[in-house]
This record gives sequence, C-alpha cells and structure tokens, in this order.
Amino acid sequence: MRAALAAWLVLSLLGGTGAEDTCGGDPPAAPSRSIPAPQLSPEERLSPHMPESLRCDACHAIAFQIEEQLRKAEGKVGKKALKESDYIEVLERSCSQDWER
Repeated sequence: MRAALAAWLVLSLLGGTGAEDTCGGDPPAAPSRSIPAPQLSPEERLSPHMPESLRCDACHAIAFQIEEQLRKAEGKVGKKALKESDYIEVLERSCSQDWER
C-alpha cells in the first residue's frame, strides 16, 4: 500500500488526472508520445539499477503508465468519482504489471 501511495504522489506531482479533468465534460485527448531508446553501455544494459541519466525519464514513463490506468478506470465509472479503494486498487495493479516496451 505504501508503494501505491508513493506512486499516487508521483503522479499528482507530475500533473496527473484529478477531479478537475473529469468534471467539466470529456477529458482532453491524450497526446501521442514517442521517444527513441537511449544507447546504453554494456555495463548499463546488464545492471539491475536504473542509470542516473535515465532516472527522470523513467519516472515520467511510470507516471504516464499510471495516469493511463487511472484514466481507464475513471472512464468506466463515467462522471462519478472513483472511491479511494478504487484508486488504491488501480495503483496496486499498475505497480504490479509488466510495462510495455
């Protein structure tokens, strides 16, 4: 649960979805994003740790994925707000999924 709350905090700091996005009608269309993969050294490729130069990009990518999961969950309930338990469930599911490459 602590990981889910930390992920929610990261998302909210990066301008994630909130009630203001869903109360005024249809949410704006998500912009298309495409970023080429960086060239990693052999040491970076085999390391289990995130290279320092990619930490900011990794945080943005994770926040984007969580935002997409929340947007889908909010879309399923329509104009009603999600319950706190629904947000926690979405965040826990987001943190345990395999991310698309």
